[in-house]
Amino acid sequence: MITRYLSFSLLAIIIALMAILSVPSNIFLTLGFMVIISYLLGEIFDHYKLPKVSGYLLVGIILGPFALNFINIESALSLQFIDMITLTIIAFVVGKELSIKKFKKDLKIIITYTFIVISATFFFMTLFSYIIYRFYPFIGELPHKEMVIVALIFGFLALAKSPLTTVALMKETNAYTRTPRLILSITVLKDIIVLVGFALFMSILKAKEFGTTGSHLIFGTLWEIFGSFLIGFVIGMLSLLYLKHIKGQNLLMLLILAIFISILSEKLHINNLLVAISVGFIIENFSDLGDEFLTNVEIISTFIYILFFSIRGANLDLEVVKRTYFISILLLVLRTIITYFALRFASKLQKDTPWIYKYGWSGFINQSGVTLAIALIIKNSFPRYVDIVAISISLIVITDILGPP
Repeated sequence: MITRYLSFSLLAIIIALMAILSVPSNIFLTLGFMVIISYLLGEIFDHYKLPKVSGYLLVGIILGPFALNFINIESALSLQFIDMITLTIIAFVVGKELSIKKFKKDLKIIITYTFIVISATFFFMTLFSYIIYRFYPFIGELPHKEMVIVALIFGFLALAKSPLTTVALMKETNAYTRTPRLILSITVLKDIIVLVGFALFMSILKAKEFGTTGSHLIFGTLWEIFGSFLIGFVIGMLSLLYLKHIKGQNLLMLLILAIFISILSEKLHINNLLVAISVGFIIENFSDLGDEFLTNVEIISTFIYILFFSIRGANLDLEVVKRTYFISILLLVLRTIITYFALRFASKLQKDTPWIYKYGWSGFINQSGVTLAIALIIKNSFPRYVDIVAISISLIVITDILGPP
């Protein structure tokens, strides 16, 4: 451990000097430094029983454009495609964990938990948001009707979660037990419902405001969701044929598949996360090749998680957090309390083990992909709600930092 401390300190000094002196470096050198120092800090965090992914995020934040600026805005943006590829690979693992065999007896419980958590969170967060925002400067000045709309938007935002962090921590802690698997299933199901529901809500808003049907928005979102599942199904079946008849070079095939899905998602305007989850789900549930498909991911899993979370950290906008941290933290606290009691009620109703509400609430803190998607829809559809977008981004930053621990 002393060697790791010394190595980390030496590398940190070198990077700090390079940043202070504005020593030029290319993207590959920057990426190399980031990966090595992230690995070292992750090991140090692990020694103190903290999640490694928190160390990776912290390195990205410190090296990023809003701290040392070792990774400037241009470099951070250029790393986003690598971030998309790593996200796709992690999503394969998420899909594999959604095993019908393992959850067959818990399907009713998963649906019950999901329904109760969605209902309670949406109702109470909408209500609390309305009360809170009446006294918040930039929203308190809005007409009553718009304050109701803003409260409803934040009700939707409170529902969004991040299955990627859940599966990363399951891998790190080897916690492949019932409770983490239930959390993962509920998270994925809830995100799909939220996307569809928010698309309907926004189409109604646009119809009232602009006198249009808003159909392009809802059809665009439905294509993004169900088109992603359809394409994921096709790719999953083709992957099965490869695994059964060609075999060999599974790691290379996995990387090529992740790159292909990332490019295809941008071209067809589909969600690479949902496509990759579908591929993992198909391979796990329609064959006995799930373990074979992802065996080699174990070899590079640490590298994948370092890349994903450190790049994510470098792209987190801390300036937004400075302006909105108070209201964001208040929303996070309220949402966490509501989630805990919703899980408790569902657990009592189903006469389920208390573990799901005693510890499961912590798995619903992180907000990432779906929250960002909702924020972008708001930004594109209603530019005047720019402050809502800022709070959404602030929630992503704060929960990414606080969620894993």
